[in-house]
Amino acid sequence: GPRILAGPMASQRLYAGVPFYAGITLDEIGGRGVRWWEREGGAAAWPAPAAAPATSTPAAGPEANGRLRLGTFRSIWSGPEVRVSPALKFVHPRARVELSPDDARRLELFDGDKVVVGAGGATVEATVALRAAIPAGSAFLEGNLVEGPLVDVRKATAAQPVAVGAPEVPAAPAEEPGTRMDEQFPTPRDVREESP
Repeated sequence: GPRILAGPMASQRLYAGVPFYAGITLDEIGGRGVRWWEREGGAAAWPAPAAAPATSTPAAGPEANGRLRLGTFRSIWSGPEVRVSPALKFVHPRARVELSPDDARRLELFDGDKVVVGAGGATVEATVALRAAIPAGSAFLEGNLVEGPLVDVRKATAAQPVAVGAPEVPAAPAEEPGTRMDEQFPTPRDVREESP
């Protein structure tokens, strides 16, 4: 086709190629926009579905039995750009589980409590964040470290986590005179004191 030399030419080509934009002009759009389905003939340009969607009742989920339905989400601060940026170290993600205030009361948990979230043998330590918008009976866990339709949420024990299989770190050797960096290399003060 002909070359597009300006914005209005591109708009005209778009309007001609998309059925529900047919006949629209830049003046009609103006600074406020246009809802194509409200224009005369706009909704008719949308293709009709081939068949009506099936409407069946979904199968019931597993019995909760005191557990919470699991939902997961990804924080905008969990990307690799954040992890490698020293300036954004303060926003590095920590595991967080969002609960409704009703569930927190039932489980005797408070905002900021350390908890263990688990299902099917997998667990993750997280910090409780209470959100009024969370439906009762649900827990939203940041990340996808635990799977399953239902999870248990319980207070974490006070014991420090143990690194399994990690080598033991040897104690630092005692410093010997003349081995510290500030003793090996002269400082400006040392140079001034030694100058005649």
